[in-house]
Amino acid sequence: MKAKLGIALLALALVACASLTGDRPVRAPEADPAARAAYLSALEPLPGDPGRARLRLNAFVRDHPKSRFAPRASLKLARLARLQSDATDADRWLGRLIREHPRSRSADSGRLERAEARLAGGDAAGAREALSGLRVSRLAPGEQVRATRLQARITQDPLARLLWLERWRSLQDGDSAEISSADPKIDRALASADPETLARAALELPPGSVAARVALEQAARALVAGDREAAEEALARAAAGPLPGRYATRLATLRAVVASPGALGFAGEALPGFAEVAAWPLPKVAGASGKLGVVLPLSGPFAEYGEASLEGILLAAGIFEPAFPGSSSASSGSPVSRGAAWGEEPGPLAVRAPGIRLEVRDSGGEPARAAAAVRALAADPEIRAILGPLRSAAAEAAAVVASEEAIPLLTLSARPKVTAERPDVFRLKTTPDDEVEALVQYAIREGARRFAILYPEDAYGRGMRERFWRRVEAHGSFVVGVASYDPEASDFKEAIQSLIGFSLLTADEKFTLKERSALLRRARRLPAEDGIVVRELAPTLLGPEKDPLPPIVDFDALFIPDASDKIALLAPQLTFHEIENVQLLGPSGWHHPELIEIARRHVSDAVIASRFDPNSRFAFVANFSEGYRALFKRDPDAFAAEAYDATRLVMLQLRAGRDSRAALSAGLRETGVYGGASGVLRFEPDGNAQKRPFLIGVRSRRFVSLD
Repeated sequence: MKAKLGIALLALALVACASLTGDRPVRAPEADPAARAAYLSALEPLPGDPGRARLRLNAFVRDHPKSRFAPRASLKLARLARLQSDATDADRWLGRLIREHPRSRSADSGRLERAEARLAGGDAAGAREALSGLRVSRLAPGEQVRATRLQARITQDPLARLLWLERWRSLQDGDSAEISSADPKIDRALASADPETLARAALELPPGSVAARVALEQAARALVAGDREAAEEALARAAAGPLPGRYATRLATLRAVVASPGALGFAGEALPGFAEVAAWPLPKVAGASGKLGVVLPLSGPFAEYGEASLEGILLAAGIFEPAFPGSSSASSGSPVSRGAAWGEEPGPLAVRAPGIRLEVRDSGGEPARAAAAVRALAADPEIRAILGPLRSAAAEAAAVVASEEAIPLLTLSARPKVTAERPDVFRLKTTPDDEVEALVQYAIREGARRFAILYPEDAYGRGMRERFWRRVEAHGSFVVGVASYDPEASDFKEAIQSLIGFSLLTADEKFTLKERSALLRRARRLPAEDGIVVRELAPTLLGPEKDPLPPIVDFDALFIPDASDKIALLAPQLTFHEIENVQLLGPSGWHHPELIEIARRHVSDAVIASRFDPNSRFAFVANFSEGYRALFKRDPDAFAAEAYDATRLVMLQLRAGRDSRAALSAGLRETGVYGGASGVLRFEPDGNAQKRPFLIGVRSRRFVSLD
């Protein structure tokens, strides 16, 4: 009953509080030519002589208290008093206006101005009292915006705040800057609302955008709790109302989660973790025999990656072994880089007589050469499958031919579409989607609820922004801040400040912020103890309407999809702008020694989703890393690890007796969860590998495994 009464009172306020103020049409006094002339005469000294105008307006109100111009004169007197810094007289005139002319339009303007003045003075309760009886619909358009924004700031009822925020947004009339300011406030109000408030809102709010967004929030929370039925019911309510912009996208995302949770990595259907897989027996490939084709860029601009991939294949196939294990004379180079021919001894590395034989073709990184190589290899009836290529364009060209020739092709590309409607084509490389999912899962597990994204304004950055945003919302959490920067930039001030609220400042808030900066500068000249106190208090200084001033770091985790060299420049600037105690999240591009060498403490506790972790403790990774170091005398990389996994997956099928091309393709599709050197994986029905990448943390200026 109490809740319904609060909603009823709020609704009355929004429709001009007719029942509280008796806002019925009232015939205004007939225009008095003498009063009109006197009022205009009182205004003549303006704007040059406000003091004289105040005297004349005082006389006018005394002589014409019932005139239709009296309310205007009282409001003008209050404004002139405030202009001349006479706050007491301004409040007196506003009080008289509201008391003597309560149903005039000027009285509504007076209520608003009195509330603004009281709030500026720190009296929120007085501001709420001043707004009692305010008829927002009687205000001018600009005043309506101010009034609804003010109501949202000072109301103590969370449901009322939601409704005022929505009305404030609806009054922006296409002002994208104001709308972009309103939407995050609504999002934050929803995110902080307790279940009872959301349930109350769902029952009491009239149909509209806010009601639909309330339902959307309830659906997301139901999904997190595993209540699919409640989620479906809430999504149906959300779909019934208008949803602006990205909220419609969020609705579609959540519907997709409900429809096919397995594809979105839902609890119970996601890949198992590293520790769980490590407890299983290691798969055995000893005894596998057969001939495999390899198509890699061993010359041209991508030769470095092709050589690393070939080394992973060599290690998996057991082609080479050190002739003198542990000998200091063992070569530190690669048999590939020394141009070793098959069947020859490459220095101190001896050739085994393996059951797996390889025929290697150089694609040069060119699609046409890759396609030709696949066709030539497919013509050899002994070749059971082909490994490679790497690059997306070359992989696509190779996949077309492999599909035509019905030969299994295990590409090392990140393009999921390469397998589309091609039952013999498989893809193993970790994708950006895999990395994003791992980061979001980790952050939410660690308690993050609100996320921000800072991204380069290029195709990669925009794509990663969309991936991350979708995954956050699919898990029932929120993106509350987004900003972009020039990919060529070295100064990120503008983007960072936009992320933490500087771009949405009003003129009054900018002025207060300057005062705070001046206060901090003066603190440097104070005695040490006094300066510390000032520096601690300055960040708590509020704006004119008692809103917090930037930096507003209202997010728990920050995702930045860029390479390590850019992060090394950007991270210290985050610290400079007071973005601290926030979980930094990065994709595999962060995993480079220069990140911690340059950024140091500024990336402490960051979390990275990586394609490979050379220091992983799990046997199915460590065996590969140790074997690679013993054979090639250096640390392996992700390219070698992914090629190693592709080879061993084929060898598992050959060892099981699937030695025809058709049987081998069928066996790969039936492969269960596999713990590989490049992560935990399994093949989806379309031939794409779903992968759990490695999570790597930055601790004490070094990379550590988090899995």
